[in-house]
Amino acid sequence: MASFDILFISRQSLATYPFSTSSRHACRSSDYGITGFATAHIALSFLKHGWTVHGTLRSDAKRSAVEAIPEYAPYLASGQLKLFEVGPLESADHREAIKGVESVAHPASPVEFGDEKFRETHLKPALEGTLGVLRAVGREGSVKSVVYTSSFGLVGQYKFHPTELKGRTMYSYSTVHE
Repeated sequence: MASFDILFISRQSLATYPFSTSSRHACRSSDYGITGFATAHIALSFLKHGWTVHGTLRSDAKRSAVEAIPEYAPYLASGQLKLFEVGPLESADHREAIKGVESVAHPASPVEFGDEKFRETHLKPALEGTLGVLRAVGREGSVKSVVYTSSFGLVGQYKFHPTELKGRTMYSYSTVHE
């Protein structure tokens, strides 16, 4: 399964990103934590631009894997990257990780191709996880903006594996019928 993440971000001023805030703290959190492929690249980009990043882990068992990533080493050592255990997707507790954050970005959701029970195994937990983050945002008075995006994987033909060629006329069921 591919995993993508939620970001909680804030910074004094950064013209190259869609966020312009008054704080020098940044907080990053995720459904599947800082270990997700796409979010790891996003987190490194924020770190390289001087942001403070709070990376979340679904369980503390992933901490050593994150700490072993060489690109993260200088940021962990300086305290610019901090790790928080938030718990499972459906019941994650983002309170500590989101404190003082002014902007939240949610780049995507978990994706699993070929799963007949997609709605139960991926869509429902992703929705519950996103709602949990939005509730945390609502409780944290410092948050001023939320950006929610996703991936084609969310509306694609989840019953078929992506390597199966369907032809030039194969479109997403959602695209064709909505």
